[in-house]
Amino acid sequence: RQDCPLEEVECPNEGCGKHMLRQDTAEHDKRCRYKTVSCSTPDCPEQLLRRDLKHHLEETCKFVEVPCPQNCGATMERQRVERHVAEGCPETTVDCPGGC
Repeated sequence: RQDCPLEEVECPNEGCGKHMLRQDTAEHDKRCRYKTVSCSTPDCPEQLLRRDLKHHLEETCKFVEVPCPQNCGATMERQRVERHVAEGCPETTVDCPGGC
């Protein structure tokens, strides 16, 4: 019975709860929003639910390449933006040491 393709089973991913035929589990697993997946950015070690991946990539992944927020044309990992703006961006406005 454990290998009957027509047996109804529940998705094993916590939080999903979807029921399907055993023969359909592999296809469901490829798109289940509750499956734990690795971030698709090469250096990122994060493991997260597939449903959270888009937000992670767009907002929080430290290893995603992003453009300089000051439009200098440079791109860098998100984790390096703050330092770039503070120390290396040619578009950063700095106070004149002479007080002008």
